Amino acid sequence: MELVEIHGGGLDKNPEYFLVFHRVVEGNITLDKDWKGLRVPIIGKTGAWKMLYNLELINRSLYDFTVQVQHNGWTTENVSAIYKQAAHTGLYITAFVKSLAEINTVVIDKYRAVLLNEIDRVQPKRIIVFGGEASRYVFRRQEFRAFSKTTLMANRKSFTVYIVPYPVARARRLLASTIHFLRQLKGDH
Repeated sequence: MELVEIHGGGLDKNPEYFLVFHRVVEGNITLDKDWKGLRVPIIGKTGAWKMLYNLELINRSLYDFTVQVQHNGWTTENVSAIYKQAAHTGLYITAFVKSLAEINTVVIDKYRAVLLNEIDRVQPKRIIVFGGEASRYVFRRQEFRAFSKTTLMANRKSFTVYIVPYPVARARRLLASTIHFLRQLKGDH
């Protein structure tokens, strides 16, 4: 099986927020080898868009559009439209693991280098890493503290990183705390 890699999408120069999720997910239509449009990490998961809306990282019209598209089907045009709107809100969205590859040390090292290059190319103001798995991969350590601020070096430049839980499934109980943390972050320019 041929693996298709997906990189980020949104505002690709100096976004306010550079969002890092764990990995692309099976069922993402842009993983199809015959897909002719933009290849991006979050497509087809209404829950992810709802979370971004609840966290006040996207506006209501963008969220409503993702729900409408979810019901009507994804096309190259509406995928592009969604990520264009994400760019207008100052977001760049990516995933640490950029394919459906089995996760092992080699894959983690490869995608960490790819992510650092992506950060260096995009030059975000703030990076938000969602969840424990993504945090462990980005920082190469088992322990991380949720709701924390740290730095990450990419091409000898330091970037500010905020680590937050991915408030879905079991971590949904942390949604209110994550919203509170990110609201404080918005005021911390």
